[in-house]
Amino acid sequence: MPGIEFISIGDEVLSGTTEDRNFSFAAGEVVAAGLSPPVRRTSVRDNKKEIKDALRRAEQSGFVIVCGGLGPTPDDLTAACAADFFGEPLKSNPEALEHVRTALKKMKRRVLASHKKQAMMPESACVIPNSKGTSAGFMCESKRAVFYFLPGVPREFQAMTTGFVVPDIQKRSGAEKHSLKAVGVFGIPESELARKVEKMKIKNADISYRIVRDYEIEVRISHASDPKIVGNAAEKIKKRLGKNVFSVSGATLAETVAQILLEKNLTVSVAESCTAGILASNLTQTAGSSKYFTGGVIPYSNRSKSDLLGVAQDVIEKKGAVSAEVARAMAAGTQKRFDSDIGVGITGIAGPGGGSFEKPVGTVYIATIAGKSVADAVCGKFQFTGSRDRVRRHSVARALYMIMEAAQPKNGVKNGKRKS
Repeated sequence: MPGIEFISIGDEVLSGTTEDRNFSFAAGEVVAAGLSPPVRRTSVRDNKKEIKDALRRAEQSGFVIVCGGLGPTPDDLTAACAADFFGEPLKSNPEALEHVRTALKKMKRRVLASHKKQAMMPESACVIPNSKGTSAGFMCESKRAVFYFLPGVPREFQAMTTGFVVPDIQKRSGAEKHSLKAVGVFGIPESELARKVEKMKIKNADISYRIVRDYEIEVRISHASDPKIVGNAAEKIKKRLGKNVFSVSGATLAETVAQILLEKNLTVSVAESCTAGILASNLTQTAGSSKYFTGGVIPYSNRSKSDLLGVAQDVIEKKGAVSAEVARAMAAGTQKRFDSDIGVGITGIAGPGGGSFEKPVGTVYIATIAGKSVADAVCGKFQFTGSRDRVRRHSVARALYMIMEAAQPKNGVKNGKRKS
């Protein structure tokens, strides 16, 4: 099968102003579709010579996904460079122009001359529909390769990649769909995880690892054609790693937690001090989250911990705001306040200041409660390292995992009812 190459265009990508999330998404979609991963990734500035040189080098790959530079501003040069590369005139495409007009009409905006630029493309180009924005993408073929030109706005790029590009590559390449499973693992460092999996001596399947986010690693198992080999390998990993495996479907930890809460008809509420609402944000990313998320509080000050959650002032004074006792009381307080099956309390020192010898920066207490009293709360003390942002992200990841554990019947809840 011909290779797939990815080109991202834009000064903002190379300057670090904009994070290039499109490549990661495209590569994931390509692999998930059973195709070989991209053979090369290139980033270039908004410069005509550099863009055309990148197109020329990529032609040998067979399939080329080009991202960015299709907007209405003068520095959007991709379409003009493509026309030069293919040796064709740059023309206004009637189908693309109608798309621009329709999209702007829905936004109640009038069509400007700059907008019409988004309908300009090489004469032989085929339009790639864009359901999420004004810039139509386009596809061109040379004797050696198929080129897909897409806008750089992530929501537009992602919809067009999934809806058109990947299916078209599958169809043109005639490649058989690989069998693939993604096993989600939590709480094991990548090097240690690789060592554990290697000891399992899994045969015939290809194994790779991808760090999805903090403490969350995806073990990818693939085979050219046999789903049974892949399924057996996934089950072996799940059995050996036990509770560290949270998914064998490719779902993230947050998605898995949401699925469990929905399936078990459970509700959750949160009280976040050092994470300041990040856990609530993660819990509500899934559609239908109102069915399981009842509410949250960000009690940053000691007074708010007492006033909003009922944490006793003497407990805060004796044990400190960052303590197991306060975390448990916060979990119980939010559970009661929002009448949820599970309550979560997080309190810690995210840094960079505020630490002490007894409680250094990165000290975080996380508690979950699924019973009827504070005594039923489960609390963990964690020592995270790194920046303030990293400490907060690690705290949220651990809290999600603890919610998943709390949702198990043995930990106090069953079918949406707290045990007496």
